[in-house]
Amino acid sequence: MTYDGQFLEIGCGFGGFLIAAVQMFPCVVGLDLKMARLIVAKRSFDEAGCEAILICAAAEALPFRGDSFDVVAGSDMIEHVHEQARVLREAHRVLTPGGKLFLTTPNRWSLTPEPHVNVFGVGFLPKSWRCPYVWLVQKTGYTNISLLNWFEIRRLILASPFRRWRIIAPTLPAEHTARLPGWARAAAPIYHRIKEHLLLKWLVYLFGPLFHIICVKE
Repeated sequence: MTYDGQFLEIGCGFGGFLIAAVQMFPCVVGLDLKMARLIVAKRSFDEAGCEAILICAAAEALPFRGDSFDVVAGSDMIEHVHEQARVLREAHRVLTPGGKLFLTTPNRWSLTPEPHVNVFGVGFLPKSWRCPYVWLVQKTGYTNISLLNWFEIRRLILASPFRRWRIIAPTLPAEHTARLPGWARAAAPIYHRIKEHLLLKWLVYLFGPLFHIICVKE
């Protein structure tokens, strides 16, 4: 399937998602704050025989004119930026009317381990306790990470210019669950059953592993 228009990924990292986007959009742009990641992404494009425009810049200050892109995407990046509200405002500015913003992010209240450090319960602690707790358990740092729960995501969107939006608890594809630990693979069917249950699906939005966020510029 192919689409008309221009595609922008903010926080594109090593460019894996962009390689797929090149097959669907005539113009693909990747933006990341770290030049080293973009260099690796450029090598990946060369090896795959495809092209994309790569730009080193911050998602809080996109170097594009307004109404430039039909789709803006950000995979697991909103929890790493310093000014989350500004990222949404900038995404709204550069989208064309009717354009869509698509974000994925882990749930701060997930009952699964925090995905960046593989530690249970981090998101339930006060913010000032999280770094010491992660260091105590894993002997690693926990900086520049601000996960959001459902309520915080909703509040963030309501403060943005977007008026049409959805927060989705996604179905976990088989290829994703196959890479999970044994306990998580066993829990995946339970997650899916609860997600479809009329009275219990709110539990997935409170404590599920991740969210997909879709916002449309009117």
